[in-house]
This record gives sequence, structure tokens and C-alpha cells, in this order.
Amino acid sequence: MKHLISFVFACLLGGSVWAASPVKLVAKTGEDWQQPVYDASGSYLAFTNASQTEIWFRDRASGATRPVVKAQKPGRRFCFEPGHNRLLFRQASMADPNRSERMLSTDLWTYDPVPRTTNVGPSNGPYVIEDKLWYRSSLSGPLLDVSNKPRTAAPYLDPTSGACWVINAAGDTVYRSTPAEKIAGMETSPDGKWVALVSAQPIINLSLVWIADGTVQRISKAGNPGWSGDSQTVAYTVFADNGRSSAIRLWRAATGNTESVPLPPSCYPSDPALSFHATLLAYISDGELFELSLGP
Repeated sequence: MKHLISFVFACLLGGSVWAASPVKLVAKTGEDWQQPVYDASGSYLAFTNASQTEIWFRDRASGATRPVVKAQKPGRRFCFEPGHNRLLFRQASMADPNRSERMLSTDLWTYDPVPRTTNVGPSNGPYVIEDKLWYRSSLSGPLLDVSNKPRTAAPYLDPTSGACWVINAAGDTVYRSTPAEKIAGMETSPDGKWVALVSAQPIINLSLVWIADGTVQRISKAGNPGWSGDSQTVAYTVFADNGRSSAIRLWRAATGNTESVPLPPSCYPSDPALSFHATLLAYISDGELFELSLGP
């Protein structure tokens, strides 16, 4: 009955996607879980703890759940390596006075960290775009591949001011945030054609920008965007007036329409993640990891 009430409420908000009842995958054992990420096949789900000192993964077929990496803040950013059952993550070299942050890759079952980049100094990433690994030495600089070849088409951010701009493949600046905005996050779609921008000021807003020409669609009181692997869907959380997340919705790139995801009452979801074709949705609620199937 509770699930039905949630579904009816979601329908009143607009379109609603069909969804099975959520299943708890991993209970909280101390710290909250955060940042679930699917691999391309939907076989594995990686996630981190709140202090970001560990990255765990779950084998969805067997239910096996175990840590992959334990180090200094490897959970700040991670993703699956295209074409391999391996995890990409960022790790600072404590033996290096510059604390160079390399992009490392490890097998899911046997920890065997292998450097994928040779950069020196602070860095950001990893990012997987068009099935290639990218990183940044600065958020206001270009994306770099493993051979340090730059990618121009991308969003750029000045972390101090929160100003953001988007440059297309031709080198044209097609989008700039307004002076009143402070951009707190940006997520490029896996196909490299879209970017989801999250503004923290004056209110939390989500802007979906087409990188080629700067066309933008804004969604008020929304954040925490998570792209599907095929770049056709974004899952995001909706925030109530008290600033607490109150729902998850989906934005469809093909139509520009949004759909509500029916969740149980008194659910305060965060960190939504989608599988490749948006048939699975993972999210965090009360520090625990949940998953539900989307679509008939």
C-alpha cells in the first residue's frame, strides 16, 4: 500500500516511470555509503564510504560485496575502466613531495594498482568520455587523455568564483554561467555531448547544456546528477524548501521531458546512479545502498 501511495503521488507531479520496489543492497555498517557507480554491463556497482578512504564493489550476480581500495581519499572520484573489470581512481603519491595525483587502475578482485597517467602535481578525475580515460590538472584547464592530448569540448570551472563556461570542439565559448550563480559541480555525459551543471547559489539548480551550441535546459531545486552510460538519461535529486532531498527524477535527453521515480514515503534519497540503458537505479538513503529496476 505504501508503495502504491508513493506511485500515485509521483504521477501527480507529472510523468512517472515504472519501477519495482527498492531493494536494500548494502546496509550501513558504520559510516554512510556514498557515490554508487555502475559498470557498463550492469554487473558491478562500486561505491565509497563517507570519509572516502575506501572504495567497495558489489557483484550483482552473486551478491558478493567487498572493498577494492583502502588508501588516502581514493573515493573522491572513481569509475570503471572501459572494456575491463577494473576500477579507475585517483590517488596521491605520498612519497612524492608534490603529492602527484595519478589515475590508477585495479582489478576488482585482486588489488594490483597500475598507473594510467604520468602527470605531476594535483589533478582531477578520472572521467570516462567516449570510452576513453581523461583527467585534468586544473578544472579551468582542458581535459587530458593518458598521452596528455587535450580535449577542448568540455565545461570549465573557476573553483574560487564558481564561474563556469562551456567550450565546444571548435573552440567557441557557447555557454557562461550568470554572475549570480556559483557552480559547485559539473558532470559531462559519457558521449561527451552534454554537461550537467549544479549551481549552489543563489539556489540549487541543475542546468543541462548541449556542448555543441550551448542550448540549455534548467531544472529548479535539483542536483546530484548521474548520467546513464548511453547518455540518454540523467537521474537527479529534487530538494524541498528545507534543503533536504525529497525525490528522484529522470530527465530524458531525446525529449527533454522529466519523469518521477516512485519511492517509499519518508525516503530522502541522494547520489542517484543509472546503469547503461537506465534500467537500474541505485541511490543512498539513510546511509544505506538501495537499487530498483526501471521500466517494464
